[in-house]
Amino acid sequence: MVPSNFSGTISGRVTASETIQANLKLAKSVRAGVKIPNATVWLQDDYRKQSNTNDEGGFALNDVPFGDHRVVAKITRTDGQTYKGRSEEIQVTSEDPTKDTGFIDLEPANNQCEGILRDGQGNPIANAELQLWGEPFKTDEFGR
Repeated sequence: MVPSNFSGTISGRVTASETIQANLKLAKSVRAGVKIPNATVWLQDDYRKQSNTNDEGGFALNDVPFGDHRVVAKITRTDGQTYKGRSEEIQVTSEDPTKDTGFIDLEPANNQCEGILRDGQGNPIANAELQLWGEPFKTDEFGR
């Protein structure tokens, strides 16, 4: 763990996007009022640096190393639909160690990324760990 004199805090709130609101039949004017509790939040460049949102959709990531970061938020409904959002780049410095992302709006995560990971000779690489928005996943036995 990095000593606190070399780190800061990033806080913010996770809210429903206008797309989610349309599904809920809510007016656009309440966007910031639709707070998302129990969402997982992490640093894009360090998935281990995680937190969950509270009942008001708020979160705080502590001991964030100085530098430029993005925060990713995710929640999956019981029916399997996943929602994700990502903050703008945030700079944490010794002069300004406490930052606020503002609102991170979650959108339906419907896009997919497909491919085969291959080595220099063109052979598929099985069980390789990759990341998308900092979230790790592994290739299968065929490198997919």
